[in-house]
Amino acid sequence: MSYKKSNIEKTLEKIKTYDETKEIFRLAKIHKKRTVLTNGCFDLIHFAHIFNLQESKELGQMLIVFVNSDASVREYKGPTRPIIGEKERCYTLAAFECVDVVSIFTEPDLKQVLRDMKPDVWTKGADYNLYTINQEERAIAENVGTKIEIVDNLSLQTISTSKLIERSLK
Repeated sequence: MSYKKSNIEKTLEKIKTYDETKEIFRLAKIHKKRTVLTNGCFDLIHFAHIFNLQESKELGQMLIVFVNSDASVREYKGPTRPIIGEKERCYTLAAFECVDVVSIFTEPDLKQVLRDMKPDVWTKGADYNLYTINQEERAIAENVGTKIEIVDNLSLQTISTSKLIERSLK
């Protein structure tokens, strides 16, 4: 009798520790799979997040999403954030078909992740450009041979979790 995994099990299998994710990147390089990394808080998932994830996946064979830890979100966005905890945010992202791996990073920026993982492509959303992303992160990405892609749809630049929260409080 064969065992069929539930959707919950399949989703949970996509959530990896930092070290497991590092190994996935290493193996992907050996097998010449084009890796795409994207990152963010992903606090309240909205259309721009989904668009970013789907477009990012189109740029490679594996999409790995790094999610800010709760502590790093608080440091970056303030004491009332995140609204959704890191485990729940990871699960939500892992449920998307276009996402292959989800992992948490605890640093306030992506510098160490970029050094450790060395993705083929690093994507950022439409609210960034090459000059507004963290320039230290940009330099590291360029040093390790990572191509930076802005997933740009100008109509999405007005959508953000912070703006959605602000609007709902009014």
